[in-house]
Amino acid sequence: MYRGARQFNEPGVIVLFEVAPDKLIRDAALFRWDLRELERERRLKIIFTTRQVFQQELQQADSPLLAEAAEIGARRIFVDGLIRLPDSNGGDSREAFHLLAEGLHRENLTAMLALESTSVDTAAARAPEEFVADTLLRLSIEPVQRAVLRSVEVVKSRGHEYALGRHSFRIVNGQGLDVYRRVQAPRSLQRERGAAFDPTSRVATGIPGLDELLNGGYYVASTTLVVGISGAGKSVMALQSWPKGPGAASAAS
Repeated sequence: MYRGARQFNEPGVIVLFEVAPDKLIRDAALFRWDLRELERERRLKIIFTTRQVFQQELQQADSPLLAEAAEIGARRIFVDGLIRLPDSNGGDSREAFHLLAEGLHRENLTAMLALESTSVDTAAARAPEEFVADTLLRLSIEPVQRAVLRSVEVVKSRGHEYALGRHSFRIVNGQGLDVYRRVQAPRSLQRERGAAFDPTSRVATGIPGLDELLNGGYYVASTTLVVGISGAGKSVMALQSWPKGPGAASAAS
């Protein structure tokens, strides 16, 4: 979100349900991301609301939330702390999430949604929302001998090939995420180009290593669901976007 506004001139909206905006701004400052300055420059809008109000507003044509996003020309949105939302009739949460994704897509917003996982067992922690999202990144944190390992896995990303498997990363003060791609056989460039039907329509994450895993970044107006237990690094991943590297295509370029 920070680099999207600062580096790529793509304003963004951050929606919070539980973490107060002042705390988010304080935590982001540890990575040298001045969110308050971006707010003053009208390149970032932080909204503190409830999940019910957020869901209802996205289904309204005259939504005040979407009107505020349009006012600053927002192109990205990060929703922190999403939980499984029942629809208005108390039905399947997959349908409710589908309506949420459609509302964001209608506004041409490239969305990252952080979903809290309640289990370290990936099979048990699977949520209905995973089948609706265009891209699913699963973050994990687990003890390895006497250390702790953070990893990211691209579970799916519709429309193009991506690097399978779990890749380690670390959170660095004053910097953000560093992603280390796992060792594997070289990829076929011809096959990748055949799978990426329009490589110029990507929104680069800018995080070293992550753009490479996603073959250049997210598709414009796509919805990405980031899943992981508390402390895995979901918020840091969504807040950060690094300067473009070689081969990373952005919709802003």
